Amino acid sequence: MTEQVEGFSNKLQYERIKAKEEYNFVMAFGFGFITLTFMGFLTGYSLGRYVIELSNEHSLILSLVTGICTLIMEMTLMIFRLQKWEQKNALDKKRHKVE
Repeated sequence: MTEQVEGFSNKLQYERIKAKEEYNFVMAFGFGFITLTFMGFLTGYSLGRYVIELSNEHSLILSLVTGICTLIMEMTLMIFRLQKWEQKNALDKKRHKVE
């Protein structure tokens, strides 16, 4: 109804809000993904080197194992997060009647 009024559009405002939410989601997810992956590799190396007291080569292998396990876990979580995000967007579009 208000789309015809000059200077006001609910659809435009809705698109701006969605773009900001999308940006925040991507930034938070990307930062978390990169940080957690780095910490997975670092934890594996530190665990092997300083806790278990393995050699440098064995610590690097343990780092790879924990890092790859972390990547697999993060990819699984990403699938669930993206599915939840898409469901939320579909519900918002239905609620706001935006096509």
